[in-house]
This record gives sequence, C-alpha cells and structure tokens, in this order.
Amino acid sequence: MRRSPTPRASGGRFAHSTQGRLLELLREMPHTVAELASALDLTPTGVRIHLAALERDGLVQVEGSRAGPRKPSHLYGITPKAEAGLSRAYLPLLTSLVATITENLPREEAADLFEAAGRRLGKGLPRPGTGPQARSRAALKVLRDLGGAVRLETSDGRATLVSSGCPVAEAVRDHPEVCQAVRSLLSEVTGRRVTEHCERGARPRCRFGLGKDD
Repeated sequence: MRRSPTPRASGGRFAHSTQGRLLELLREMPHTVAELASALDLTPTGVRIHLAALERDGLVQVEGSRAGPRKPSHLYGITPKAEAGLSRAYLPLLTSLVATITENLPREEAADLFEAAGRRLGKGLPRPGTGPQARSRAALKVLRDLGGAVRLETSDGRATLVSSGCPVAEAVRDHPEVCQAVRSLLSEVTGRRVTEHCERGARPRCRFGLGKDD
C-alpha cells in the first residue's frame, strides 16, 4: 500500500507546487473547483485532477456545497491530517520540550519519561501478525511512517533497522535520550526486545536491533 506523504508547504512534494498552493487556499477557507481554478489560473479539469490526488492521500475532503446557477458545487477543505502536516510548530515544540525535561529532571527520571512516552505512542498503533517477519515489517513501517528512510538488514536470524537519516534529528543532536523513546515505541509495537545503536553527530542515523522472538 502506498504511504500518504506528509504535506509541507515549505519543502518536499508540496514545495512551491500547485498542490501546495491549493492546500494553502483551502486552509484559509473552503473553495469550489471554479474558485480554485480562478485563483490558481488553472482549468477546472486541472483542479479536479489535483483534488482527486489529494483526496486519495487523505488531505482534502468535501465539506459541503454552494448553490450555483445550474446545480450546487462541492466545497472542498483540508483534513486534520493536512492541517497537522502544514504546521511548522511540532519540531520546535518537541525540541523545546525535550530540552526542558532533560534540564529539570535527573537523568534516570528523564530516561524513564522518554521510555513511557514511546510505550504510550506504541499502544495506539496496530499490532503485527505472529512471526519474526511480520514483526520486522511492523517495526519498519513504524519508522517509515515517522519519516525515516529505513531498510531492514538480517544476519544470523536477527533483524536490524538501519536508516540513512533520523526523523527526529533536530531533537536527537543535543538530546540522544530521544532515541530511547523510539526504541521503546518499537518494542511496544513488536513485542520484542529492541536495542538502540544509533549513530549521532552532525547527521544522526537510526539503528535498532530487533531481538529474536521468544
């Protein structure tokens, strides 16, 4: 199944794109196809193609209708998923929160808190099927859904998740404790012992070992 991208007006698929401009317009207020076509200097057919793609990704939805000269026209708006993706507040708030925790709590208490945060997040995610392959795929999906470019390596019956980057790099650079929250998340989802061997530095990289099934 294709993973839905995260909308970003400032980068990625939506940087300076027609779909990015369309999402920003819908963020202000719901619009009809005709209104979007006029604002974006597109044909109605062109707008509908973009809307259909965004609807498939769960970023746009019909929110009602407006009376027209011949028949009502659909009003389109963005979904909560799109609103969250367009926000630039999450990463600065996360980094500030992590810094506040590590500066105000003893190291062991801070570590316990990050562990608990990972478990809490993991409890809300679907559980994989039985067997080592299903569990490894579930862990892989979790990291990819967080934004990591991850691959799965296996050796001697053990699986390791290796990423070419880190989805929470901004927080990890100064506060490696965040890796423990991700480790705890993976352990909660897979039901397996997970070890953390992440690379840190100017460009952090994830590396998590998945223990064998009991």
